[in-house]
Amino acid sequence: MIKKVGIFLFAATTVFIFSKSVSAYVFSQTLKVGQTHPDVKELQKILNQDPQTRISSTGVGSSGQETTYFGQMTFQAVIKFQNKYASEVLLPAGLTKGTGFVGAATIKKLNSLSAGGQTTTVTSQNGLNQQSIDPLAAFYVPYAERINIYATDYKFDEVKKTVISRVNNAISTGKNPDLSDIVNKPASAMGEVFLQGASSAVVSVGGTLTLNGTGFTSNNTLYIGDTYAVKNVASNGGILNIKVPPVPFGRYDIAIRNSKGLSNTGVIVVTNDGKSHVKIDSIEPAKISYGQTLTLKGSGFTSSNDVITIHGIQKGVVSSDGTTISFAFTPENMREIAKYSRNQTDMSVPITIVNANGVFVHPSGFRLSY
Repeated sequence: MIKKVGIFLFAATTVFIFSKSVSAYVFSQTLKVGQTHPDVKELQKILNQDPQTRISSTGVGSSGQETTYFGQMTFQAVIKFQNKYASEVLLPAGLTKGTGFVGAATIKKLNSLSAGGQTTTVTSQNGLNQQSIDPLAAFYVPYAERINIYATDYKFDEVKKTVISRVNNAISTGKNPDLSDIVNKPASAMGEVFLQGASSAVVSVGGTLTLNGTGFTSNNTLYIGDTYAVKNVASNGGILNIKVPPVPFGRYDIAIRNSKGLSNTGVIVVTNDGKSHVKIDSIEPAKISYGQTLTLKGSGFTSSNDVITIHGIQKGVVSSDGTTISFAFTPENMREIAKYSRNQTDMSVPITIVNANGVFVHPSGFRLSY
């Protein structure tokens, strides 16, 4: 039997002690992406025992090759673990999907499994239960209070679809498009709160996210996805300065909500050092026509990449090896023009990649012939 003794310091004066004779590992510390800790290796061992939560079937992180580093594969496996045991881990916190953060409820379940289904009670000298503290607790949005952060985007999307449809129809029929009802629509019909940009789309936990826009008030809420929110953010004119909460590293859609309404969404990427770790080295071919395949080569690509050009966004483009992305370039706004053009004109199209590793802008991009 292994004897494990843990000591916890609280408020620098209160000492919490527990002692338990068990034949399994006892988890006692919260864990998150980017950490290196002995608990991580034991966490990986438990995750690898279940095919539904296995980190990897081969290589680093697989059974027998666990490490003390909490990386992206461990993060995704923890999410699967939390989703599997949602009734015990997520529902008590008002969550509907895993967060990847190993907090009190996840630790309790891990210890239950580690001890063969027995629960581990951690008590202090004065008999009070010791609780691990989730640093995200203040930022979780209760399920009943969650909103659709894309509601304003849908309004813009409908207008965009209408314009593209009418322009494409006009090109095919040889008539001028009638856009008077759209042009004459007041801007307020789309909303009063608008996100226009950020000082940097790549930030680190604890760093400052600076947003600019219009319609901000003295009391704004920043939504990071639909799961997290930073409340009571004051505006300095058209500027919001927000300390980034300890959310898991990755890509997030964000929106601002206040008494005037909900903004359009923007994108931020939270990395461990506030730097981008994705890059485009080359684009092939250098010149294409509508419908042809474009191949990007570089580093830091993931299984879900957003490819952004002046013609729109292609979301969720897959990279199977982390170094190559290939996709057919078929923006809807160029569909009819491509049918009737004779490749007599070409234009430079800058291209941007956004994924969980960061943001990279390739200013020269490629040339589009039409």
